[in-house]
Amino acid sequence: MDNDVEDLFDQGLKKFNIDAYDEAIKIFKKVLEMNPDHPDALYYRALAWAIKGDYNRPSLISQKQWKKIRSIRTV
Repeated sequence: MDNDVEDLFDQGLKKFNIDAYDEAIKIFKKVLEMNPDHPDALYYRALAWAIKGDYNRPSLISQKQWKKIRSIRTV
């Protein structure tokens, strides 16, 4: 199952990297349905929302999820 999650995440990252943010967000949502605490999916979904100018969406991330993101991403 972990390989399925990572394969799906990789698909989302590919979409993100070609600026297909709506498609990437949909894929990251599927990843998060499979693994709600997947830190990279949380990070890239929030980043895609921000790039699109949807600044209210990242606020849907829980405190627990935000801590996971912060633990792997340094500013």
